Formats: sequence, structure tokens, C-alpha cells
Amino acid sequence: MSRCYRPRTAATHTLDRHPWRHYRRSEHSRPRDNRPTNRTDTERVTVPPAVRRARFAAFVSRALREARSRGMTDIDIKAATGIPPSTFHRWQTTEGGLPKWEKVEAFCAGLDIPTSAAAAALGISDRTREPEPEPIEDPDLRRLGRILRDPAVPESEKQAIRHTIRMLSRATRTEAGD
Repeated sequence: MSRCYRPRTAATHTLDRHPWRHYRRSEHSRPRDNRPTNRTDTERVTVPPAVRRARFAAFVSRALREARSRGMTDIDIKAATGIPPSTFHRWQTTEGGLPKWEKVEAFCAGLDIPTSAAAAALGISDRTREPEPEPIEDPDLRRLGRILRDPAVPESEKQAIRHTIRMLSRATRTEAGD
């Protein structure tokens, strides 16, 4: 009946009996996944306008490169699409906002490109043909937009805000012209 006796300290005794106790649960457990299980979260993801402009610029560059490989010049492309060269060159550089769908359709039709490729580049689904407007970044303008859309705000106040905005835009245009 000889037993090997090994003196144990309190720490080694706890670890020997319960080796998992020295781990903190929060350090080793994964965070809880709060996404819905039916994958509706992917439908709400919107692509930022800058990314859509960059994708459309790459699409236009490929389309123009292909047209030029067929021997078309800018004048030929304008004749086929009805889009001025300054417009499609601007589309290539991602300057300005997103193009109107009618112009994109004319561009694709003139160069024999499927409009679905342009729609994919712009992030447009089959349900909507116009791209979503770019979000307003200025907090003051966002606040004005919320006020103008709020049904609880009296119409007279909305008209006063619109009138003030028009007056400010006219004043800015006349100063720029001087």
C-alpha cells in the first residue's frame, strides 16, 4: 500500500483537477453572432458611391479599349453612342457623380455591350435602374433634408427653408460670375 505522495500547492491542485479554470471564458470564446440566419443582412449592404464610380470607370475603360481595338476613334464612338467624348472620358476618371441610366444605355447600345455589365458595375439591381443618389456628407444639409422630409413640420416652414436655399444659391452664382 505504498502510495507516492507528492505535496501539492493550492494552485497546482486546482489546475490538476480542473485544467480549464485558469482560462478566462471571454478570452477564448468567440463573440456572439447577431446576424439574422436567413441572410437578409446581405440585401441591405450598399456599395459606397466612390466604389461604384471606380467600378464604372474600369467598365468604361474596358469598353473604350475594346472599341479602339476594333478601330473606332472618339468621333466614331460619339457617332455610335451619342455620348460626347468629354462625358465618357470623365466617366473613366471617376470625376463627378454617377451617370444617368439613359446615357449608360446609349453608351452600351452603341458599343454592343450588354447593359447588365454596366448595371453590375454601377451596383444597380434589376428592380431599380437609377443608381442611388450619393449620400450627403455635410451634417447641416442632412439635417435640412430630414426637416424637409418630416411630415410633422408645417409646410410653411418647409417653403421658407426652400426659399432661403434658393436665395443662397443665387447669391453664390452671382459671386462666382463676378
